[in-house]
Amino acid sequence: YGLDSILSDLIVFAEKGIYRLSIPETDPTSWSLVESEPNLGCLHPESIVKWRNGLFFAGTNNIYYINSNFNFIPVGNDIRKFYLETMGNDKLVAEFKLDYNKDRLLCLLGDLYRINILDLGRFKREDIFWSTLKRGSDAIRYLAEPNINSLARDHNNNISILSLSGGNTQIVDLV
Repeated sequence: YGLDSILSDLIVFAEKGIYRLSIPETDPTSWSLVESEPNLGCLHPESIVKWRNGLFFAGTNNIYYINSNFNFIPVGNDIRKFYLETMGNDKLVAEFKLDYNKDRLLCLLGDLYRINILDLGRFKREDIFWSTLKRGSDAIRYLAEPNINSLARDHNNNISILSLSGGNTQIVDLV
């Protein structure tokens, strides 16, 4: 589903497994491939997001962060019920974007009417705090169409909501 790196190791995300490819700088011919999490996979390539020295991704049973020690930290426990319910949807959307300007991880998860937000400032202090923006809230009140189809980032790292409906496209700034 996707590739990314943590420090000098390549991380390979598959539907049913996550692998770590280590290539030592001193002797690249002595590389090794290890299946790090055989019981965990990645649901959607758009959910793989690098932050600091680790990666967030939508796993088969939770949202995870892999840190630089290659520990898998479940971060979605507070929204896990919702997360597991959306996994049953054949049209699962799992798109994550970092909002650098506000230090948060924005997650679209199946429900096209809301955005789940992980506060990264608190996450740095090992405190996991989620909030939710729903259609009709102050932050996205100008969205005329009913769906949030995607999140976009401009050259200033501002995040916008992309809504597509009936051939019309609408872009709304996310507060």
